[in-house]
Amino acid sequence: MNQKKISDKQNTKIEKKEREKNRRKSIELFEREKTQQIKYDVLNQIEENKERKKNKKKAVNLMEKERQRRMNILAMNEMVSNKERKHNIKKAKKLSEKEKQRRLHDNTLDEIILTNERKQNTKKVNEMENEERERRVLDSTCK
Repeated sequence: MNQKKISDKQNTKIEKKEREKNRRKSIELFEREKTQQIKYDVLNQIEENKERKKNKKKAVNLMEKERQRRMNILAMNEMVSNKERKHNIKKAKKLSEKEKQRRLHDNTLDEIILTNERKQNTKKVNEMENEERERRVLDSTCK
């Protein structure tokens, strides 16, 4: 029995050591995984930062090209002679005046058409009223 107790105690110690050993292994494994994840995250962050910088440079270059293009357009517009501008202004005024005249003419025609329609409608109503009066007079004389 004494031998068995000793053996049990030894087994218990061995089991404790095994558990402690397994616990340490688990902790080490967890720490390794955590370290690897941190490395992975850092590398990802570095790549993302590089990509952002690259995209930012592209955007700045595109904006600069667009600004330069606009400046070129403005310079070209300034090169148009005063004579051409005056000609274009006169042409625009003539077209505007023609458009005004056309609208006035269209409005006048619309008013004439509306007036004629009103006259016809008034005539019809008057005729209907006259017919109704005649019918009443006939009805009253017949009674």
